[in-house]
Amino acid sequence: MNDSLISQEGAKNVAQLKLGVQGQISPALNIWGGTGLQVGNDGYSDASAMVGMKYAF
Repeated sequence: MNDSLISQEGAKNVAQLKLGVQGQISPALNIWGGTGLQVGNDGYSDASAMVGMKYAF
């Protein structure tokens, strides 16, 4: 491809931790939630969170 060099910059070493919980409130209702954290070299960090609900009728 025209001798083009494509590269991506960013953290090469990344550690990740995820924690979550889920529960069944009733036979028809389930809920869940979780959080995550990533850290790496060169000051890289990222945090995330998720919540969800499922209702079956």
